[in-house]
Amino acid sequence: MKRTISLALALAMCLSLASCGGQAPAPGSSGPSIPVGSQAAASSSAPDTSTPDASVPDVSRPEGGQPAGDAGAPAPDVSQPEQGDEGAQPVLSLNKDGFTLFQPGDHYRLRYTCQPDYDAVPEFTSSDDSVATVAGDGTVTAVAPGYATVTLEYGGLTASCLVWCRWEEEPEEPGGPDSAPTPPPVIIPGFSGGTSAPEAGQEPTPEQPAPQPGDDGICGLPLAPESTPVPEGSVDLAAFYDSLGGKYELPAMERADSALLEAHYPGLSAVSTVQCVHYAPMMTAVACEFTLVQVADAADVSAVKDILQARIDAQVSGGAWYPATIEQWQSNARIVTNGNYIMLAVYKDSDAVVSDFNALF
Repeated sequence: MKRTISLALALAMCLSLASCGGQAPAPGSSGPSIPVGSQAAASSSAPDTSTPDASVPDVSRPEGGQPAGDAGAPAPDVSQPEQGDEGAQPVLSLNKDGFTLFQPGDHYRLRYTCQPDYDAVPEFTSSDDSVATVAGDGTVTAVAPGYATVTLEYGGLTASCLVWCRWEEEPEEPGGPDSAPTPPPVIIPGFSGGTSAPEAGQEPTPEQPAPQPGDDGICGLPLAPESTPVPEGSVDLAAFYDSLGGKYELPAMERADSALLEAHYPGLSAVSTVQCVHYAPMMTAVACEFTLVQVADAADVSAVKDILQARIDAQVSGGAWYPATIEQWQSNARIVTNGNYIMLAVYKDSDAVVSDFNALF
């Protein structure tokens, strides 16, 4: 009975304490109870020895993004965009600076490049249609002997090419087709050293021997012998040139006519000469040329030297067209005089040729 009463009192006390905010000790426990409020105060006054929160701030990103601190991410692309060719200055060029056509109807097609290219219409023109014509596709056709410049205009740019048409016009045959043709003369007007072939039906004389096959001035071979004998005591300049063909490996050469001589040496025809021999290469890209002159008056030696030097200067300044040919004119051109004789030699062994020339005197 006493046990039942004690349990009832204990239960009543617990209910009373709970209603007052306290905490009753567990049944059977000893010692005073600690109020709940006291526990909170004690907890706040004690130093915080808990482990700090090691979590990092939320750096989550939308799906597919890249966190700023991700060590495995590639560096951002800070390179400049590739520069195009829009700012480059266009350059127009032809596949040839110059060429030669050797008979009527011969043709050659010029081609062009423009870098960087752009949309434009090419227009070809010839400076002299009576010498050479040019079609819209750049095809050049020979018409008559002479020089012409073909120019290409392309979107405000221009490029040009020198065309040389060179061959001998066949003379009209007097007396009809059955008559014997007259060989065309090979003579330089104004020069007593010019050469000519005998007229048809004329018997050769000791002073004018018959021309031999191959005497055409090509590949270093001599032309027909001179109709005017070399004055007694003078050095035969034509014979000297002929000797070079047997001693040196000359390219294909031909003796100049009056038109070519005047084109190469303006003013030389005005000088009184005893002999004048001029050989030029058949290919414009070859740097080989021989001009030998004997003047009648020693006072003209200086004038002839100036004319020959002007030829060198013109070739070096671009007249030789090709860089290698220009360089050879710079390195291998020689002018030498001996009394009334003057020689221009342009050849890879020009110093040896000069020694041969000086040995004549």
